[in-house]
Amino acid sequence: MARFDDDYAAAGVPALMWEFGDSITYTPAGGSPVALTADVGKEHYGEVDTENGRRLRRERQVTICRDPSSDYGGVATPKLLDTVTIAGEIWAVEDIDPLDAGEATLLVVRGGDVERSQDNYRRRGRA
Repeated sequence: MARFDDDYAAAGVPALMWEFGDSITYTPAGGSPVALTADVGKEHYGEVDTENGRRLRRERQVTICRDPSSDYGGVATPKLLDTVTIAGEIWAVEDIDPLDAGEATLLVVRGGDVERSQDNYRRRGRA
């Protein structure tokens, strides 16, 4: 690893987690949950076509430390289909950016019914 990568992993990642971190839980598929501090990005919403009709898709990026012994927790080798719990909601890891110095950026997703996203969908007396 280059010296910059070593320095960033040792000082940069912890500083970012201290400043921007939120508490989450990372759960490996079939494993035990791990409490972490992560930089949690904004949610993005959209609709996608599936075999069963249109579905709501929510996604966000989550950056975690890769050093399990750090003060902010970490996961050395995050994997697809693991889950992340953010504010009580479970998100599935769908993609992982190439791993770099001391951190991993995950794309996490949630789905739902499109109807729930429409105003007054179940309101009585709809015209």
